[in-house]
Amino acid sequence: MFKESDKNPQMDMFSSPAGMLQGASLKNYLKNDSWHNMFREHVITRVNEDIFSVLYSSDNGCPNASIRVLVGMMILKEGQAGAMNSSSRNATITCQSAVPRGL
Repeated sequence: MFKESDKNPQMDMFSSPAGMLQGASLKNYLKNDSWHNMFREHVITRVNEDIFSVLYSSDNGCPNASIRVLVGMMILKEGQAGAMNSSSRNATITCQSAVPRGL
């Protein structure tokens, strides 16, 4: 069953990350120009969930997880995989260039 998620969900005071952080970590979490806040503002909130509604049955099943969150996690995962692939390529090139010199 498709259910559109709330664009501005309200967290309770016991599960809010701001309640668990202190000092510099809390300041970084609350800054509007932090990467996670910018990612939420520019990517997550702009995901159109309606295009995914055809993937869900209208008469049975439980409501879906937030499509916005799932798409955001996929974007972060693929970005991390790309970063890992490029760093592993650099490590391979470094090792290959070190072998002929006997290092």
